[in-house]
Amino acid sequence: MTKWMLLTIGIATVPWAFSGNLDPGAPPAPTMKTLDQVQPRTPVQTLAGDATALYVISQPGSYYLTANLTGVSGKDGILINTDNVTVDLNGFALIGVPGSKVGIRSVGGERNTVVRNGSIRGWGLTGIEICTFNGLVDSISSANNGLNGITACVAVVKNCAARENFGDGIRVDGPGSILDSLASDNGGDGLNLVGGSLIDRCISRNNGGAGVKATFENAITNSTLTNNGGGGVRAEVGPVLIAHNQISFNRANAGIWVVNPATNCRIEGNNLVSNAGYGIRIESGAIRNITIGNTASRNTVANYSISAGNTTGSILLFSGGGTITQSTPWSNFEF
Repeated sequence: MTKWMLLTIGIATVPWAFSGNLDPGAPPAPTMKTLDQVQPRTPVQTLAGDATALYVISQPGSYYLTANLTGVSGKDGILINTDNVTVDLNGFALIGVPGSKVGIRSVGGERNTVVRNGSIRGWGLTGIEICTFNGLVDSISSANNGLNGITACVAVVKNCAARENFGDGIRVDGPGSILDSLASDNGGDGLNLVGGSLIDRCISRNNGGAGVKATFENAITNSTLTNNGGGGVRAEVGPVLIAHNQISFNRANAGIWVVNPATNCRIEGNNLVSNAGYGIRIESGAIRNITIGNTASRNTVANYSISAGNTTGSILLFSGGGTITQSTPWSNFEF
């Protein structure tokens, strides 16, 4: 046997000579976490209530509905009295009955309260009332409630709809914001802002009051406000920014109405068509407001009514059509 044959045999026999026991031992231990370990959550319907509410959340955490929840007379549905709470309606509904109170309510002063993903209807008072710090109301439909659809303090309301509530559709006491939301057919104002808040990309239509009521340090932008009984925008205390909105067919007062004593409002780039009364009205006593770059047409009394003490870009009339040859970036148009 040559040395090359010996080397080949040696190499071939090494794996066989040192192989271990191939019989499997115990099965491998689980490595996946349970859903509760990943995101511990508590069903709301397992909680206790008290004399004021069907269910009371008194510990921080994440909570969810497992079925529709029906209220009772004289009580709130869910009461939150602690910080750092998320309530996921999980696609279910909180349904009020005659004499019931608020669908979901925070006591007041809690921090980091989140309510999302479901519907609330038929409560005797407000659908959701979250008076908290750093709150969020997301993807909620609130309808047919005895007062407001949604009331939130120092919070963001987004992707929500408020319909056919007796009072306002959505009210935010700021600082806060209402984003990508709808308010329609409510008895009061569609959207109501107080103190340092923003409305952006919203629709407010066919409400009994104003499409938007704004009081002190607010901005209303990129929204559609139509067929409201109290006008499109009512600015009560400035400063208020009203910019790049479609405002049409509102049934009283004006498309944009700046009332005494509002000051330091900026009205820019809005389109105002066929509103009862005025397109833009800044009434006597409201001063130091500026109106630039708007277009207005077929408003029943006048397209523009700007009182003394305010600043406006030139108003150019094109009632029969035509070509714009002389204007500035600040000009307003009527046609």
